[in-house]
Amino acid sequence: MTDVQPNPYVPSYALYGEKLAFPDVLHVETISDRAPDYAWVIAPHRHSQLHQVFFIEEGHAKLSLDGQLFDLGGPFVLNIPRGVIHDFQFSPATKGWVLTVPTHALPEIYEEGRLALDRALIARPDDGLVDLFHAIHVEFEGAAAARGVMLAALALQILCRIARLEPERGTVESRKDRLFDAFRELVRVHYADRWQIARYAEALAISRTHLHRVCRAATGLSALAYVEDQSVQEACRQLAYTKKGIAQIGYDLGYDDPAYFSRVFRRKVGLSPKDYRERLNQ
Repeated sequence: MTDVQPNPYVPSYALYGEKLAFPDVLHVETISDRAPDYAWVIAPHRHSQLHQVFFIEEGHAKLSLDGQLFDLGGPFVLNIPRGVIHDFQFSPATKGWVLTVPTHALPEIYEEGRLALDRALIARPDDGLVDLFHAIHVEFEGAAAARGVMLAALALQILCRIARLEPERGTVESRKDRLFDAFRELVRVHYADRWQIARYAEALAISRTHLHRVCRAATGLSALAYVEDQSVQEACRQLAYTKKGIAQIGYDLGYDDPAYFSRVFRRKVGLSPKDYRERLNQ
């Protein structure tokens, strides 16, 4: 492993090379679905609202995670939280899968497994992960009844197993500024209080400009967008696990105007709160 300085201004994509809204409940593809189109080289990029798990079954990859370089042969599993800059150079005909999950799609795992899943991780897969990746790829490509529910169930199992894995090669330490960790904790406590960004900056004893710079370097998002992202993630959890009305959820999260809450939610998730709740129940 060697270190290089990461560039905080790399592109932020939905899926690699795509800036359109995320198209499905989650996404599963094989390495060979996309990598050959780029000569097996995936340039540095990150995802501001997507969590990815790579499972390389056969082949070889040189990769970089937030500036740390690795040279690996399969089989291995790679956990990539949102905001982590990554790139790959795969050997031709590398076999494996990529699971991409919007962070709002499975709120329970990001609540329960937040500390474990928030680290970039390289580990050896167990037999259960192999079977789960086969199963989720088949389900994703199909159109069976309750497809969305089954995809979510399989993704939860995969992410739970990832959260329990011990890193074979050591946890990949993020270069995110410690200021961001302090900001993230303040947001966790106060996002429902609708603090202005200036108040967060004052609490951290830094300027708003510096706070935006720290947040963008860590996540690819402005400080305001990050705060909205956290409130929307909590809204997703409440839509999934409570029977509260949509307007009440918005009020509880500090939104005085239900219409504005719905607009923010749609911009972040790609669905209205009503459609999001209905999709979960399909």
